[in-house]
Amino acid sequence: MSAVGNGSTAPPPPDFAAPDPTARLAEVRTKRAALADARARAQAEREVHETLEREERALGDAEALAAAEAKYGPEGQRIRAVETPMGVIIVRRAGQASFRRFMDSPKASVDEAERLVRPCIVHPSRAEFEAIMDEYPALWIRLAGAVSKLAGHRAEELNEK
Repeated sequence: MSAVGNGSTAPPPPDFAAPDPTARLAEVRTKRAALADARARAQAEREVHETLEREERALGDAEALAAAEAKYGPEGQRIRAVETPMGVIIVRRAGQASFRRFMDSPKASVDEAERLVRPCIVHPSRAEFEAIMDEYPALWIRLAGAVSKLAGHRAEELNEK
């Protein structure tokens, strides 16, 4: 800083190496726009993969349901499909003895629901089923309800005879 005759200091000489603020602003905005574009492209790609995954899962579920209906009969009579975020679980009607054990148990519990449901699983595979149950353990109750409805449907069929 140089002293001027009146005792005040003069402003520093202009630094020609300092960036022009307008050019720097344009550079910052360009970088931000590039980052936003990259994020949008990545999000669009994720959405395509998620949609493909959902569609493939829906196709697999539809194929499994068709195979189960071919083997056991129409959905709602001898089998029931229970939708989950990880795919469909198909259960078949329980036998009389296992359903009776379930109904005669002194206390409704997840363990009792599991004992009723586990032998009735038609789809998915054991490993896929375990993965679903690890994520959604309350499904035992919904699945026991589905198996119970199938048992009730059977009783209605017998009453019609």
